[in-house]
This record gives sequence, C-alpha cells and structure tokens, in this order.
Amino acid sequence: MRRICNALHSYTTAFVNDGTKDDASILSAEPNTPTPNAPTPTRVTLSTAKTVLAAAKDAGLTLSRRTEEALAAAAKAERNRRWTADNRDGIEAHNRHVAEHGLLLETYRTF
Repeated sequence: MRRICNALHSYTTAFVNDGTKDDASILSAEPNTPTPNAPTPTRVTLSTAKTVLAAAKDAGLTLSRRTEEALAAAAKAERNRRWTADNRDGIEAHNRHVAEHGLLLETYRTF
C-alpha cells in the first residue's frame, strides 16, 4: 500500500509541477519514502516465539504492518472499554429513563 501511495504521490507531483504525465517519476519512486502527513515509524524491540515468526514469514506477512494493525486494534478496544466503564452510570440512567418514560418523540415515529 505504501508503494502505491508513493507512486501516486510522485505521479501527482510530476503532473502538477509541469502539467505532463511523467512516467519516469512513477518508476523511480523510492519504496520506503514516507508519504506526506504519514506518521514517522518508530523502531521497537519485539520478542516472539520462533515458530510464530517462521509461520508469519512463510505466510508472507509484513511483521511491522501486522504488529501496527494489532496494536491499533488493541488500543481502540481498550479506549472503548474505558469509555464504557467511565460512562456506565450515565448509560444506565439513560436506559432507566427510557424504560420509565419511553423514547423522546416516540409519538412521531412512523415505524
């Protein structure tokens, strides 16, 4: 995906700069050139079982991408869990209110 973005960026830059399609700029795009506004990667040390690493390499998985995706998903799940815990009282109060009084504007529902 990053290579596609880099190639597209190079293509767009070449087209905007001189108004022509510069195919050479697409082919010369550096594969590891960061895209504009992309977060800068940070090196980390990671320990894992050799069998897991070998299986991932055999499957052709990009470890950095998969690790980043897994960490992002875990962080999102934790944020959601904390938000739910922090707002539990308000959610329960709202549910009690709806159970007692019904939904707001329920009389105008057409379904």
